[in-house]
Amino acid sequence: MGEVQRHADEARLKLLEAQLEPHMLFNTLANLRALIAVDPQRAQQMLDHIIAYLRATLDASRATTHGLQREFDRLRDYRS
Repeated sequence: MGEVQRHADEARLKLLEAQLEPHMLFNTLANLRALIAVDPQRAQQMLDHIIAYLRATLDASRATTHGLQREFDRLRDYRS
């Protein structure tokens, strides 16, 4: 029963991630678009960070396990 519950929890988590990530990306791109007009250099930095975040997210989606430090690294790229 524990194994079945774990798989169900993983499936729910994947579904939640699939819903949140596009929403986050659209919000980030909208903010980036507005930032370009007022602070192009900061917009470039933000774009670099979102590229790093998306690259890490893609790599993580192919892995079967995720270390906590890598999750913090992804969060730092998103927040920067």
